[in-house]
Amino acid sequence: MVDHLELGYVTKMTLIAESATKKSIEDKTPVRVFVGVRSIVVYCSKGEEKELLSKLSLLSGMSWDINNYSLSPESLRSRVVCYWHPDKLDKNASSQLLAVVKAGGRVMPLVDHLESKYGFTHLSLVNEHYFLQHRCFYSVTRRSRRFIKRCLDIGIALLLLAFTWPLILLGMLLVGGTSGFPIIYKQERVGRYNKPFLIYKLRTMIKDSESNGLARWSSSDDDRVIRFGKILRATRIDELPQIYNILKGEMSFVGPRPERQQFIDLLQEHVPWYPFRHSVKPGLTGWAQIKYGYGSSIEDAMIKHQYDIYYLKNQSIGLDLKITLKTLRTVFQGLVSCLKK
Repeated sequence: MVDHLELGYVTKMTLIAESATKKSIEDKTPVRVFVGVRSIVVYCSKGEEKELLSKLSLLSGMSWDINNYSLSPESLRSRVVCYWHPDKLDKNASSQLLAVVKAGGRVMPLVDHLESKYGFTHLSLVNEHYFLQHRCFYSVTRRSRRFIKRCLDIGIALLLLAFTWPLILLGMLLVGGTSGFPIIYKQERVGRYNKPFLIYKLRTMIKDSESNGLARWSSSDDDRVIRFGKILRATRIDELPQIYNILKGEMSFVGPRPERQQFIDLLQEHVPWYPFRHSVKPGLTGWAQIKYGYGSSIEDAMIKHQYDIYYLKNQSIGLDLKITLKTLRTVFQGLVSCLKK
């Protein structure tokens, strides 16, 4: 499922990591795990070596050289040099990192390097200090940023409505003609600052699909989907009524997808920093949607949340436009695919 993320539990890597860690503790040599030709140099506190190695061993296709003080600062000018948990760095690690900078090299947080490679934030590698130390997270509270984003949301929503109202009308006719009323489906979701609101969608599932009162995740092959429902979902036409939510100010065009309270209660127990996504308005589309798609499990939710945190940290007008264009391409491809069938 997550092979495209190059992220997985690799038995061979785990054994190598455990062996390397044990050897390092016994003879006090640098912890080194070589999987490729050129390794990434990482410095952390001595007491966190074992924990870091166990986490990094789960990343396939990468090699690591941890706390190797035999490397001269000059030799690290052209190497990728990272650090982990800057608030816990000991004197040796701090001195080595400063020496690399003085020698003309560049050092960066390990999480930031992995973000640039994978496009999501490895939440297993962050703590509360990570959110406090990155100024980029402040953008979620900047009034100027929120004002510009709101203006763009209104403009995009009106433009989208002008071009897609025939598709919305067609979707309503398909739902009404094959499954009857109600055509519009309303459901309570949780928005910014944990404020509940009603989300609107074209109904693509059978009536009383949760008649037992238990919330169920939807999936791409859900057996509750009505006739033409898969087409509406594949083309995202079923989501277009949320233009109304955007105009009301309850949602943004781009942002983390809003979730139901029942799932939030469950996910908060398993997904690190899950409530942080409620610091911004939920979106009609988002970075997680274009990179991962539908999710129907806690594992899927955790992966998508890593993309959401990446978006919160790196959000900008440019990233929003990139997500918008990729979303439109997905819709277009969905329409073409449906017409071919």
